Amino acid sequence: MGRKAPILVIGLDGGSWTVLEPLLKAGLMSNLAKLRAEGAWGNLASTLPPFTAPAWSTFMTGKDPGQHGVLSFFEQDAASYDMAPGRALATSAALSQRTLWSWLGDAGWRVGIVNVPLTYPPQPVNGFLVTGMLTPIGAQEFTYPPAIAAELGPEYVVEPDYLRGIMGSFDLSQLPQQVQLLADFNRIEAVRTQACLDLIARHQPNFFMVVYASTDRISHFFWDYLGGAHGGTDPTMLASVHAHFRRLDGWLGKLIAASGPNVTVLMMSDHGFGPAARRWAHVNSWLRDQGLLVPKKGSAVGWRNPAYWKSRLGDSHLRRWVRTVLPQRARRAVRHAERVTDLVNWSATQAYFVLIYANVAGVMVNLRGRQAQGVIAPGAEYEAVRDQIIAAAKEWCEPITGRPLVRRAGRREDFYTGEHVSEFPDVILELDPDYSTVANLRSQTVTLANPSFRTGEHRPEGIFLAHGPAIRPGEVHDARIGDLAPTILHLAGVPVPTGLAGGVLTQIFDQEWLDTHPISQIAANGRKGAAIDEIYSSEEVAALTERLAGLGYL
Repeated sequence: MGRKAPILVIGLDGGSWTVLEPLLKAGLMSNLAKLRAEGAWGNLASTLPPFTAPAWSTFMTGKDPGQHGVLSFFEQDAASYDMAPGRALATSAALSQRTLWSWLGDAGWRVGIVNVPLTYPPQPVNGFLVTGMLTPIGAQEFTYPPAIAAELGPEYVVEPDYLRGIMGSFDLSQLPQQVQLLADFNRIEAVRTQACLDLIARHQPNFFMVVYASTDRISHFFWDYLGGAHGGTDPTMLASVHAHFRRLDGWLGKLIAASGPNVTVLMMSDHGFGPAARRWAHVNSWLRDQGLLVPKKGSAVGWRNPAYWKSRLGDSHLRRWVRTVLPQRARRAVRHAERVTDLVNWSATQAYFVLIYANVAGVMVNLRGRQAQGVIAPGAEYEAVRDQIIAAAKEWCEPITGRPLVRRAGRREDFYTGEHVSEFPDVILELDPDYSTVANLRSQTVTLANPSFRTGEHRPEGIFLAHGPAIRPGEVHDARIGDLAPTILHLAGVPVPTGLAGGVLTQIFDQEWLDTHPISQIAANGRKGAAIDEIYSSEEVAALTERLAGLGYL
């Protein structure tokens, strides 16, 4: 990898020690076991929410979501009444901050970046870049320089299309489709690994990074066979899941060997995993019960509204069967079901739910001068409504069991800093992960979640591991994903920009190395994000939104 002491970063999307430790104990991942035994390792705290878009953006920039502006897959709009995605997609060009590889490149490091989410469209780097998740299917330019695409081989895909193409329209609750899904993951990641090995050999980058997405997808779809769960009952499927991780360990070994004898390896994930939510928290219904949201008179609530059935079937293996038996008129009613937005009396509503991700919800105040039909005055009245929401959230409990739903509730500025905070929901609620937040207006505020093909869901605890000549072995404590950019820059001998959200993880370095490599800083300079509509066509936005829904993210 060239003359500089090489750095290899391997991202395991959604990787968690909850999943990996049983595999290590079973002897299925010998390369990872060696790295952990000889290196520094521990949990890596994700962003809030612990989710692909903000977490990878924080890794890339070293900045808080309030600084880089990415809170979900979609652009934030504090004035909108939209409660669910449908806004412009987040992209690399919209980031208002520089990235780790731009700082490295300016310092003379030749970089190679493969499959990091939210790197589309490809930005110029000192080396090469292959974009990751949210790259449109059939995109003509997904590499920098464009000629790199021809070096990847004809079987290379950035991200499989789960609704069309190689994945088909699968019912993931049925065993034959799950077998095929694992086979596709094996093939896609094997092709990606070989492409990485070829790129390393041909271009000799000093800094190389690749992200494996299969760890996230398998944790979503096969949680019953992971992390000590006991729901998976098919021994063949269990063996197939374990076989994928054994292959993954082999790919890690090949990448390390290709990187040179003095390579420093860093392994990380954007978030961890745990079991999926078993209950739905109907935040708008709860706001209604607090007197903060007022439905229109005569609005159908619950099963009487076609939107109820649309949401119930949207993530269910019954969906295709229902389509075959419903009369055409009923199918049309569900397809054109009213949005929750259309059921609200905005002239009388003080606050409403905004989807962020899973157990993390936003609540937006219907603010005069910001919202088109705002009723709450800025200043004291606005703050009083926020106080009311936060206080009530701390008292929100299951009606029967009395179990509290909300772990943390606060103003947006309690959780985020930076120029983009004003675009975020006014109040942030972090619920217990056993609850997933939804927009539906129901008579109840908590209901059982309908069965989903996603048996696993994100958790804040990701993984961190470092191994190399300057690394001190042992367990790492209190590491955050925002610490990685400054840590990597310091390892590379590059001054750390001021104003980053995290700091250098000095605890991972050998003391003698630290004594001879003092931390230096440099004044940071950001960059202006590009207009969203300059990046994706309306057709690409629709296709990517559909794909995210097919993955269960929406």
